Amino acid sequence: MYFSEEVRRHLSEIGLSTEQIERISSGQEVAFDFPVEISIGVALIQVTPDLLRCGILEINYPGGGLATLLRFRKRSFELASAIGVERVELFGMVVTNPQFRDLLLRQSFVARMVPCPDDLGGGPEEVEILAREFIVR
Repeated sequence: MYFSEEVRRHLSEIGLSTEQIERISSGQEVAFDFPVEISIGVALIQVTPDLLRCGILEINYPGGGLATLLRFRKRSFELASAIGVERVELFGMVVTNPQFRDLLLRQSFVARMVPCPDDLGGGPEEVEILAREFIVR
């Protein structure tokens, strides 16, 4: 998939290297570090012709999970618009905070098992994500 300079700038601003951007443009799922208010988080991103998948794997920001997710969602929607895809799937992987997990489930996120991403070791193991798909407007 071809990425314009605007898309490449968006990807760079959220913490992706040139090599990671190239991997994403070929449809690969890529893990990357992204800034969180008081630390660094880990996220996943994948682009298909009609869907942008963005997920948070790890954040260490007690009490700030919801605010971080809202900022992550905003950037994901901006990126989806720049790419030109109509749908965004947001997800959290292995959500360990029970209150935050319940909040996501109340917000129509759905639990499902997915293969462990290659950037996280891959293999036959599966991990749980809480995911929800949105239409980009």
